[in-house]
Amino acid sequence: PRTFPGEPLDRERILGLAVHPVSKKSAVEAVTRRALSPETGAYVCLTNVHTTVESRNSPELREAIDKAFLSVPDGMPLAWILKNRGYRETEQVAGIEYVPMVARAGLELGLRHYLYGGPPGVASQAGRRLERLAPGVHGDVSRDRRPVHVREGNFSGAPPGDDVHLPEADRP
Repeated sequence: PRTFPGEPLDRERILGLAVHPVSKKSAVEAVTRRALSPETGAYVCLTNVHTTVESRNSPELREAIDKAFLSVPDGMPLAWILKNRGYRETEQVAGIEYVPMVARAGLELGLRHYLYGGPPGVASQAGRRLERLAPGVHGDVSRDRRPVHVREGNFSGAPPGDDVHLPEADRP
């Protein structure tokens, strides 16, 4: 049973790494429920064979994926393994399909979407592409690759005085 509105159903381990046996639809629903819940600080990992193998030699990567709110099978081999374990509804949840699906579902629920990070211009370019795939999505901030946390409508994680403040109308 779920303990809060956005919690995924089950978590399996493949080569010791956490992967949730989800369909595209259930992965989208889990993220939108979590976004609407009072819980904060969640992230999703798009887990594939490469990250699964790499995590065996990288405790940091393994920990990051294990602590994710959701670790989706972004690759057919992981989806096949989960299906073989009895999770018949499991699908490959590829990021290129998943992100626009989450954006469209979020828009229907009144959620806002922001892209952050990467070299200058990357978030803007990704935002324009996402806007074509999910009309109505807009807004981006791209500063650098520092960790970021969204609280009270401000992006923090940058040095004091270097926060990015969103206009009142765009605050979550």
